[in-house]
Amino acid sequence: MIRAGADFRHRSPVGSCVRTTVDESLSSKNLPTIIASVSHATSFIAGTRKSFACFIVPAEWAAQDQQESDPMETNSHEKKVSPDAASVVEEADKEVARSAARHRHHPVVKTLGTASEIADQIPLSIVCAAMIGAGAITHRPQMTQVGLKMMTAHVLANSVKRIIKNNFKRTRPKVMIEEQTYECEAGESEGGHDTSFPSGHTAGAVAVATVMARDLPQTAVPAMAVAAMIAGIQVPRGKHYPIDVAAGAVLGLAAACAVHAFWPQGRETRKPTAEHSRLAAR
Repeated sequence: MIRAGADFRHRSPVGSCVRTTVDESLSSKNLPTIIASVSHATSFIAGTRKSFACFIVPAEWAAQDQQESDPMETNSHEKKVSPDAASVVEEADKEVARSAARHRHHPVVKTLGTASEIADQIPLSIVCAAMIGAGAITHRPQMTQVGLKMMTAHVLANSVKRIIKNNFKRTRPKVMIEEQTYECEAGESEGGHDTSFPSGHTAGAVAVATVMARDLPQTAVPAMAVAAMIAGIQVPRGKHYPIDVAAGAVLGLAAACAVHAFWPQGRETRKPTAEHSRLAAR
């Protein structure tokens, strides 16, 4: 056993042998011999440095040995230290929502927020039902069909939204600001305070507006403008984060496209209407 502080270089026979070989080689200026000697010395040091790390830079060698013995552990540590892209995006999303929600008590924001409640489940269902009823009363089959498609797109978007909300928890911005708490993870939601993702108002509004814009082109501008207002006001009123709104818009658009793709005779809706208009003009 070698005592700490002992001169290992002079006590080791192998070290003496290596040193002697190098001296002789240097004196004879024999390059191949020098290379071989250095190689032997390197092999000897590499094989014994774990046992005698206390003599030569112990901290450096210990860290290097750990990296060589378990590179996966080192890589995972580096991944934990450096923030991933998802965390950066989430933090930016929270910061935008926090900044916008400072105006949630402004009269304009409160007024528009109240108006956006028309995109809630029951009010929006009433709007779709009114379209169906108006078409039936005025004997306009196209309006009735558009109303049915609006209702179907709304129900589809709302159903998918509800499945997501029930299985994914995200604290609403207003709760995050006022109660200084936040969570964003998969799991069963416990109430309205953690069902921020996705925006149901946006999903329903975009789904209904997209159906109207396609089947009733004359309503495209006002319908999409109302949908944009409903979606845009959700962040300042502290109900949703920007990503929630974007996800709701994508969900609503997907629901409307699905209804259009699978609706029976959906592609022939405009042709009879145009022909009937020409006949009525004569």
